[in-house]
Amino acid sequence: MLVVAEEDVGRFYKDFYEFLSSAGVDSVKTDAQFFVDELHDATDRRSLIQSYQDAWNINQLRYFSGKAISCMSQTPQIIFHSQLPSNKPRILVRNSDDFFPEVPGIYQCFLTFLYSTDLISLSSLAYILQCTQHHPEPVS
Repeated sequence: MLVVAEEDVGRFYKDFYEFLSSAGVDSVKTDAQFFVDELHDATDRRSLIQSYQDAWNINQLRYFSGKAISCMSQTPQIIFHSQLPSNKPRILVRNSDDFFPEVPGIYQCFLTFLYSTDLISLSSLAYILQCTQHHPEPVS
């Protein structure tokens, strides 16, 4: 997998969000933020997750005044680094059940995870729940 190098990720978000802002875009939804957690090398994961999250946070605040949605970012490392700390501005977080809607029983697992993280966060995470992709059969 190719990624923007740690030393360039701040410039990447700065240049991209500066361009979007100059074009009149006033908010963003940054999708698939979990992808850095998919890297095989633990050293890369450890350094890049925080670098990407810090660069994204700084630049979404700078160019969009916090009008940004962190999407698909519910990995433990991101939750504890970016979403739970009370010394940072709150982040709007979105998740959905459309990862594997064809897998039987995935909806119940998704809800268990979502509600568990919500309990842990004690309402410090703002969730937008989108359940329009999949409507499971009731559990009997």
